[in-house]
Amino acid sequence: MPKRKNKDIKEYKLKSGKKRYMFKLYLGLGENRKPIKTTRRGFHSYSEALEVYNQLSSQGPKNYAKVRQITVNDLYDLWFNSYKSQVKESNANKVDEYFSNHIKPYFGNSFIDQISVPELQTWIEDESKKIVNYRRMYQLFKRLFKYAYTLNYVKFNPCDKLIIPNISKNKKNKGAKNFYNRKELEKFLVSAKKFNFKFYTYFYLLANTGLRRGEALALRWKDIDYINKIIHVRHTVAIGLENKVILDTPKTQASVRDVPLTDALAKVLKEYRIKQGKICDKLFPKRNGGWKNPSDAGDWLRQIYDNDTELRKITVHGFRHTFATLLIEETDIKPKAVQHILGHENISMTLNIYTHVTHEDKRKSLAQITSLNL
Repeated sequence: MPKRKNKDIKEYKLKSGKKRYMFKLYLGLGENRKPIKTTRRGFHSYSEALEVYNQLSSQGPKNYAKVRQITVNDLYDLWFNSYKSQVKESNANKVDEYFSNHIKPYFGNSFIDQISVPELQTWIEDESKKIVNYRRMYQLFKRLFKYAYTLNYVKFNPCDKLIIPNISKNKKNKGAKNFYNRKELEKFLVSAKKFNFKFYTYFYLLANTGLRRGEALALRWKDIDYINKIIHVRHTVAIGLENKVILDTPKTQASVRDVPLTDALAKVLKEYRIKQGKICDKLFPKRNGGWKNPSDAGDWLRQIYDNDTELRKITVHGFRHTFATLLIEETDIKPKAVQHILGHENISMTLNIYTHVTHEDKRKSLAQITSLNL
C-alpha cells in the first residue's frame, strides 16, 4: 500500500461504519490580515481528498473567495418562514417532517458551504435504502441549496452533481397487491361488521366510493344526499403545523367532486347514524366533537386485523385501490370516467387510455356505480 504523505488528510468513520476522508487547510492571510482556513469532508478515498486539497492550495488566499456561513438549520428556518405562507398548511407540515426526519439528523448543524458532493451522495444512497419517497428529500435539499446560492451562501448547487439511485423494481411493486378482490373484500367486511360497526361503516364507505382516508373523515351528514344519491366531497382532514388536526381543502382541484351513493351504502349509513345515537354533524367525530386524526383510520384497520388474523392485510389506501379495481373489472366504465370519480388530477393514475370524459360517460358511470352494490 503506497505511503500517504499528506498528514492534513485524515480518515474517519460515519455512523454506518463506512470510511471517509477529510482535511483542514490553512490558505494563508487574507487582505485584512486574518487567517483563511477551510474544512472539507465526506471524500470516499484519500486520492479524491488529495485532489481537492491540491486545488485549494494552488488558489492561495487571494483567489479563495470565502463565502458567508450559515448552518443548514438556520437556512431552513429562513426558507421555511417564507415557504409556509405560500402553500396549504398540510403541505407545509409534510415538508417540515421531511426536513426534520431526513435532512436535519444528517446535516442540521453543518455549515451549508461545507457540505461536499461525496457527503450528499452518501446521504441520498442511504435514504434510498430506507424510504420509497427519497426523491422528495433530494428535491427539498436541492431547493435549499438553490436558496443558499441566491443568498450567496454557496457558489454552486452540489445537488446538481449527485447520481440519484433508481428505486428497485421490487420496491416499486411493493404495493402492487395492495387491494382486495371481491371475495376478500366481502370476507373483510363481514369480519369488520362483527367487530365494530363504526369501523365497518368507515371501510365500507371507502370500498364503495374510493374516497381517500381524510376525505371520508371530513364528511358531514349534510354531505350525504340520499335523494339524489350523491356524496359531496368538499374537504379533507389533514395534519397542519405543530401536528394539529385541521379541516383542509382536498388534495387537488379535481378532488372536489360528487361521488355516487349506492343503495347498499345508503342503507349502511342510515343504520350507522341510528347507532351513533347523539346528534352530531360529523360522520366520524372525536368524543369531544372535533375532527379525527387521519392516523386513526390506520388504528381502526389494525384492530380489525388483530381481531381476525385470517384476513389478508392491506393499507387504508388499499380500499381506494380496491374500489378502482372492482370498478374497472366488473363494469365497462372508461378509465377517464374512473379518473373523475376518484378525483385524480392526472389520468396516468387511472390507466391513461382515453383523452376526455363525455357527459354521457359521466352519466353512464354514475348509473353503473349505483348498481355496484358490495
